[in-house]
Amino acid sequence: MQNILNTNGLVLWDETEIKFREYATSRIAYIIEFILKQENKAWDFRRIESSCLIPTSMINPNYDSSDYFAIEDSYLALRPETTAVSYRYAETLLKSGKYPPICIWQMGKSFRNEQDQVTKNMRLKEFHQLEFQCIFSTDTKNDYMEVLLRPLANVVTELLGMESRIVASDRLPSYSEKTMDIEVNNG
Repeated sequence: MQNILNTNGLVLWDETEIKFREYATSRIAYIIEFILKQENKAWDFRRIESSCLIPTSMINPNYDSSDYFAIEDSYLALRPETTAVSYRYAETLLKSGKYPPICIWQMGKSFRNEQDQVTKNMRLKEFHQLEFQCIFSTDTKNDYMEVLLRPLANVVTELLGMESRIVASDRLPSYSEKTMDIEVNNG
């Protein structure tokens, strides 16, 4: 990653980094699908791509207008996360008669007006976000999050060559009852 634009948070990714991102995406997607289908063969996986522009009405209320980039004199903004469209797609599927368990996932760019910090802290204005929405019935006896966390942390350790840990997120989005993060200590 290089900062050739001389603006904090705007970077250039080279071919090696792009190939690594693509490999990491496919490896993580494979692990999640493999584990969940071992737990329950009924899991249905749907990969989607959505526009980077979304209506401002779809932006999570946890973000205020200073957190994202809105287009002036418009109802559109660059999405601060991929979640809203994933949920909208899941809602469409459920209304059409599709039953859980289902996983909607996407890898796409997100944009946030993060505070300016040195690039090593990875506070980028534009970044790739890999997100999986695993939807299952509320009465399931299987704790799918718990089943996935340690294997995913192991994959992160394998991919980055750095120890990882599982911690409760410091930000609980309004659409979540529980959010866990996998962190690495990159010094």
